[in-house]
Amino acid sequence: MNETSLLDLPDELLKLIVAGSTGQGVASLSCCSKRLRAVAKHLQGSPIMCSAMSTDHDLYAAIKDATNRAMAGSWGAVDFALIFVANYGLPKKYTDPGDASHAVDMLRQVLGKDIPIVGCACSGIMGIGPDSQPLEVDPAMSQRRRKQSGKGAAAPLRGVTVLLGKVPPGCSVRAFASAEVRVCVSCP
Repeated sequence: MNETSLLDLPDELLKLIVAGSTGQGVASLSCCSKRLRAVAKHLQGSPIMCSAMSTDHDLYAAIKDATNRAMAGSWGAVDFALIFVANYGLPKKYTDPGDASHAVDMLRQVLGKDIPIVGCACSGIMGIGPDSQPLEVDPAMSQRRRKQSGKGAAAPLRGVTVLLGKVPPGCSVRAFASAEVRVCVSCP
């Protein structure tokens, strides 16, 4: 049986593997060899945060679409996530319209990582759509436009924006409970 070492892989695949690690993992791997250090240095030049928005009618499909597009921009290196959910119906077990925990659970499933996630349910959001153009979900504005134009065409009434972030080596992300804030990014 042939054995292949990590360093036998092509650079593009190696970048994906290293990027899938946390910021601490990238720092640790960069100490192993000159090639891994070069890959880590390349990844440090990639964006710290990437976001994407989807207006798919199915909440899970929208989360998956937005997450996959945001992941592509971050090379898969994710230390924390924010999700904003606009105007999707809540499952029956949730009574608070501001409760986005069901969307947080779906995002955690899509990411396949146990990282801090903050969720927010709201009536309007902005983000970057599938065509890389700014997109806005604002039901009030959409209804006004429909009344003024007399036409049925309007902006989407629901959507999901996912923001994925990574922290530089030496920094940490920790979740804590508070009525106002649920994620803290700290650096030594």
